[in-house]
Amino acid sequence: MDTPKVSILIPLYNRIRYAEECIKSALNQTFQDTEVVIRDDCSTDGVFDFVREKFSEQISSGKIKLFRNEKNLGEGGTIDKLFHDASGKYVHILHNDDLLLPNASQHLYEVAEKFQADVVHGSNFLIQDKDEPVTEGTPLRPVTGDQKPVAETTVMPSDPLARFTEWNENGTFLDAQYNLFRRDFLLENKIFMSRCRDLSFFLLLWIMKAGVYVKDPTYFYIRRDAKDSKSNTFNARSIEKFIVHKLKVAEQLDKVLPEIKFFTICPQALRLAKLKILANRHDYTIKETYKDGVTPEIQAAVENAFRQKFGDAAFYPAMLFNWVHVLPTEENISTAMIKSHESWIYSKKVCNSGLQEKISGSTKYQAR
Repeated sequence: MDTPKVSILIPLYNRIRYAEECIKSALNQTFQDTEVVIRDDCSTDGVFDFVREKFSEQISSGKIKLFRNEKNLGEGGTIDKLFHDASGKYVHILHNDDLLLPNASQHLYEVAEKFQADVVHGSNFLIQDKDEPVTEGTPLRPVTGDQKPVAETTVMPSDPLARFTEWNENGTFLDAQYNLFRRDFLLENKIFMSRCRDLSFFLLLWIMKAGVYVKDPTYFYIRRDAKDSKSNTFNARSIEKFIVHKLKVAEQLDKVLPEIKFFTICPQALRLAKLKILANRHDYTIKETYKDGVTPEIQAAVENAFRQKFGDAAFYPAMLFNWVHVLPTEENISTAMIKSHESWIYSKKVCNSGLQEKISGSTKYQAR
């Protein structure tokens, strides 16, 4: 088939029960100068084979391109691959448990062409609260993601300070699936998920680099949060991974943001950008995590994360991290570290065990 105008990108990972409905919503667009590009991220529930068999005709005709990662890359890495897999002038992302309304591609394409936009952003979307197939009578709840929504299609100011202020004040919703991107704009400016490692960072990059950026109030997307969707649960099991991730984001900020001239002439904005992206403790259930103070499990996880970066000096940044996150509980850090009865009993057992080893190993040892 000829080069399509729009590529609809679906990063696929499990959720086999949603696959058919999701893909059909991409195929059944009123604007048919499109392709559907699907990349499976090593799913374990058979969804890749299901899609290959269910949509074999569309795959054979080229309407659907189906790929599979050799190893699990995560959603961000898979989307980056999809940016390269696509051939359309424009791309937009469809999560594999969500749906597009029939006029989505046509409307977004027409707006992009009218204004010669690098990005068309539309954060008015619909949410399906019940986990069931969407039918004509399914109740859908309208949501406005932007803190500063527009009532009509609006070309946003090109002034970099205005763009940065828009981002800093949460004027534009960060989730990438509510945008149509000109594909060459993304590729030429290296605006990739894996390069940013953070949605807020990704948003900042495209807002600051886009030549023409348009906001549009049209509803075109139905969000359905699958039961296995990632939540904002923050606990000792995820804390180490979170810190390691944030340290990598910090490294990328120092590498990528200097590419933008605005940040080289306005270092205050650069510092503010770093703070906003990295200091997001309230995005997680911190109070719940630290309700028993800094338990041995939390302490070990935090220290392990910082040890990968700081080696033997890990205790100090780990202490600072824990201190910051117990502030909402108004706990002193030393008190918080031994707050729970279980933690203190555990600590005493460890100390006593070490004491007994030293006593048995040397008759000269005396406690002081």
